[in-house]
Amino acid sequence: MGRAIWIGVKFLSGALIGAVIGATVTAYAAGAADPAGAGEGVVAGIRMRMNAAKEAGDAAAMQTEAALTQQFRTKVQDPEALNPPTALHPNV
Repeated sequence: MGRAIWIGVKFLSGALIGAVIGATVTAYAAGAADPAGAGEGVVAGIRMRMNAAKEAGDAAAMQTEAALTQQFRTKVQDPEALNPPTALHPNV
């Protein structure tokens, strides 16, 4: 029984230390440890990386779609396959 209690105490102390370290890192990353307004640079950097990742994902999706369309056209031997009809897409 004493061993189980010791394991529980060690677990709880480890969880407490981890929570303190996590809170400290989060506060620093959010700018709470910096002077007022200094965290805005971090937010702007994160926003810039998110936008760059979204653009890269969109470009990769378009490239994959083009490759799969070409593969399908080759397989069915129809160079016009998968083209949307212009009646349904008048702006194209």
